[in-house]
Amino acid sequence: MLWIWDPPNPYIAPTWFVIELALAGPTTKEIAHRIHPTEEAVDKDIRAFTRVLLLRYYGLQLAAIIRVTGHIRSLLEKNLALKQKHFSTAEALAEYLNQQGVSEKELYLEA
Repeated sequence: MLWIWDPPNPYIAPTWFVIELALAGPTTKEIAHRIHPTEEAVDKDIRAFTRVLLLRYYGLQLAAIIRVTGHIRSLLEKNLALKQKHFSTAEALAEYLNQQGVSEKELYLEA
């Protein structure tokens, strides 16, 4: 796979870029090899993105997601833009969350 973008600092890739790559299909190891963070850093970015998606799935607004995650607004805005770009329907979002290990049972609130 050919990736066009090269980060200005090869040891710090923006989180949004790591997520875009992950959504395109390469493995954590392939992403880490190409853009030079550790595999752990790539996994951390993907887990943080998945948490934001899960919170949005349950209907939390940006201000609440900021409070829950402790992440800065600009990062979360980029994550939510990626969510809209790649998962515009609740079904697509649920499918991705299932692929990330969130079970169907976990997605639905108990009455």
